[in-house]
Amino acid sequence: MIPLVKHIKESQLRNRLYGFTSMLYQNRLVVTIYNPIDTRQESLHITFNHQNKKWHFEYFAKPFEQPDFVRNYSEEKGIEKFDNFIKMINW
Repeated sequence: MIPLVKHIKESQLRNRLYGFTSMLYQNRLVVTIYNPIDTRQESLHITFNHQNKKWHFEYFAKPFEQPDFVRNYSEEKGIEKFDNFIKMINW
C-alpha cells in the first residue's frame, strides 16, 4: 500500500484526490474526488493481500449499492491499474 500512496503523493493526483486509510476498513485505502469523503459514493476502495500478493479494487458509484467495479491484480500491476482506472473514470 505504501508504494501506491507514495505514487499518488508524487504525482499530479495529489491535487485532485482525497483519501484515507483505516484499520476499521480492513487496512483499506479509500480514494475519492470529494471532501468530505463518503466511503460509499464515487469512491475507490483498495486493499493489498500480503498472503497472495494481490491488489483488490472496488469502486462504489452510488451509496447502498453493490460495487460497480471489482478487480484483482498482481502485485506488479497495482499502480498501473490504479492509474488506468483513474483515467477511465476521468478523475
